[in-house]
Amino acid sequence: MIGFQIDLSAANDAAEAIVADSRQLHAAVAGALDDASVSATKFLKKSVSKITGVSQRRLAVRVKMRRYQADESVTLWVGANPMPVHTVGTARENTRSVVAGRIVRRGAFWAQIGNYDPLRVFIREKSRHYKPQLYGGVAYGDGDGEDYSGWKSKFSQWGSFTHRFPLRLAVVNLYDAVDDAIYDLEDFVQDNFDKHFIRRLKYEVLVKGKGAKK
Repeated sequence: MIGFQIDLSAANDAAEAIVADSRQLHAAVAGALDDASVSATKFLKKSVSKITGVSQRRLAVRVKMRRYQADESVTLWVGANPMPVHTVGTARENTRSVVAGRIVRRGAFWAQIGNYDPLRVFIREKSRHYKPQLYGGVAYGDGDGEDYSGWKSKFSQWGSFTHRFPLRLAVVNLYDAVDDAIYDLEDFVQDNFDKHFIRRLKYEVLVKGKGAKK
């Protein structure tokens, strides 16, 4: 969770120049915080999507922004844990790879581990296409404290049990992409707030204010 403190010095200077009262200033700040929160969420999703290939729609559940009016701050929550490839998009499997959205995993395949588990994307650890940075840290079928006695027949289509296991779950690692996006986000939030604040303050004073005097 990342917090951003909004600098109100430019906002206060603008309020003095436009001659706004405290009520108008408060309304402009609240509205600008909302605008900046929405824009920052879009900025983060777009940045992470560009780096990882995961669509912004799929990232939406992992990015939340909340603003606190009392202390003029914006708090960002980002789920940066690895994202299983089977949740990235509608997957298609061919003889060489699995493709989900813009994500391609060569040598991977669809499999269902348990009777009630969803289909997920795996690769065998002994595959020449296996790269640790593209797959989760948990090994499936390594015999470490789990009963995989029924797997031999279930996965016979991919060859011998010994040769095909352990399996690794295909994932998209988000941490570095999120870290890079957050680095650029703080200045973006401040600049975006200042822009929206001026627009909203002018509306409060020049539009709503004049209407109230009639």
